[in-house]
Amino acid sequence: MFLDDLRRLGPCAIEMLDNNLPTIDKLDAESCYLGWNIEFTEPVQEDAVREIFQFIDGDCDLELQPLVDAPVTDSCSEWCITFSVTAKHLETPAVLQSLWTELGGLGLVTTTSQPPGGAALPGTWKVLIKTAANRNDIADAFAFMPGCDLLIKTSEAIAPKSEVAAAETVSAAELTTGENIRASAIKAAATTSDTLRVSSERLDRLVNLIGELVILKSVVTASCELHPEIPPELHAASETLQSLTTQLRDEVLNIRMMQIGQTFSKFRRLARDLSRDLGKEVDLVLEGSETEMDKTILDRLNDPLVHLVRNSLDHGLETPAERVAAGKSPNGKLRLSAHQKGDRVIITVSDDGRGLDPVRIRAKAIQQGLLAEDAQISDTELFQFVLLPGFSTAKNVSSLSGRGVGLDVVKRTIDQLRGRIELHSQLGKGAEFRLSLPLTLAIIDGLMVGVDKDRYILPLSLAREAIDLPAGHHSGSQRRNLVSIRGEFIPYLRIRDIFDYGTPPPNLRERVVIMELEQTKLGLVVDEVFGNHQTVIKSLGWIAPSAPVFSGATVLGDGRVALIIDIPALSAYAEKMPTPIARPSGAHAG
Repeated sequence: MFLDDLRRLGPCAIEMLDNNLPTIDKLDAESCYLGWNIEFTEPVQEDAVREIFQFIDGDCDLELQPLVDAPVTDSCSEWCITFSVTAKHLETPAVLQSLWTELGGLGLVTTTSQPPGGAALPGTWKVLIKTAANRNDIADAFAFMPGCDLLIKTSEAIAPKSEVAAAETVSAAELTTGENIRASAIKAAATTSDTLRVSSERLDRLVNLIGELVILKSVVTASCELHPEIPPELHAASETLQSLTTQLRDEVLNIRMMQIGQTFSKFRRLARDLSRDLGKEVDLVLEGSETEMDKTILDRLNDPLVHLVRNSLDHGLETPAERVAAGKSPNGKLRLSAHQKGDRVIITVSDDGRGLDPVRIRAKAIQQGLLAEDAQISDTELFQFVLLPGFSTAKNVSSLSGRGVGLDVVKRTIDQLRGRIELHSQLGKGAEFRLSLPLTLAIIDGLMVGVDKDRYILPLSLAREAIDLPAGHHSGSQRRNLVSIRGEFIPYLRIRDIFDYGTPPPNLRERVVIMELEQTKLGLVVDEVFGNHQTVIKSLGWIAPSAPVFSGATVLGDGRVALIIDIPALSAYAEKMPTPIARPSGAHAG
């Protein structure tokens, strides 16, 4: 794909570099040994080359060298840029440093005004830049500074030279040139912020160690509860260890949290370039950029979002002529939004284009043998077929989409992140892809419950209350019933029946835990509710595909394994299962 994109920039000679390729006995399947040398035989823009690699910038070694010296050009324009630096921007000096680097790479920068209190304080900046770049290229330099009140004007619209000179004399004693001002701003920002750059690998190792510490804390707490004869000092130390571990866990996880706006901002240029290539007019709307997520999840979320944005631009949105004929505005709207709900982040990619055609999807599913001709399913279930590998209803195959690949990659990645993807659409009005993802993949607060001798973990953020199941509800063999709570009827599932324990509950009264999902409430009937539990999530590995109702497992203080229940998956699975689910073996391993 990258080589094809490079060929579109102009004629080029491509050579594969295999001098680092080892012998077959030393070949590591996880390592990369190949490289490429590309020489353009006609002039191309360096920015255009870098733009092709923008989404894998940190995953490749890219080196650009001119074959001949670039000719000097006088086709430069002068722009006046006004922007504000907030206290939040100053918390991360690298943001400002990156800004000055980007602007310096575009052309000659001269600062005419800075915040009255100094470069290290919030305030308004005014700079002049002489460059051959256009307005959009300048605006891209501010991609990581949301809320900076950016204003870009041509030199004809700025104040007379006398006013500029007056502005320059405001702090001439200290600041003499634009280069000095930028250097002092970077230095001041760096000295006033206690920021330390740490590699993500070290941070991951720290999170893993915190996870082991949480498990050790559970072991110590469980041991103290089993042996009341232990001196009070050790009980007090156990409680202190529990409190400190909780605080340490929260602090370390917060370090890995990043605002999703840094990921969203990358799509401004992508949307603009693709809409230009496709001959469409698109307004990109970004909402919830301040929403925070674990960096590990954000890093893996980039490719799925690229697929969804490309799909919306290519297939979803119509051309201006088609939109006007349909009674719509000639400019299409593509919206990326994010918000936090409990321990999950909901990311939505929506457009106001053609929408999904359920008739065409159904016909394609029947043609591929995925659906019986007389099957009765809802549109929501029908739309899930577009997430399958090789499934496409596109009439024409383009360089962007239409080959039946892309959305299945999105589905696979979201599943690996323990997330869910939902599709909503109205024909002729648009489509919406809703991604539900966990805040973190490491440690969560859970509610530990018991069924027979087994222990299960429920997400604490979804739990609302736990009550005794009224007498009489435990009789019978139904797997789904209703319980009345303060006049509201809530459906419930009995874990004992779903997992086919085959024995009656040991207690006369069971407990029902009310879980609140996105659009409904669901009760889960268990034997006991033990309370809150700091849960270190362990992957199920190769077992995971055969146990879709579990999002992972954790180790308890007594050495037993507790499975973590995925509530929406359990509800959907129970609806489709004609017979009870076989109870997973080894759930109460010693």
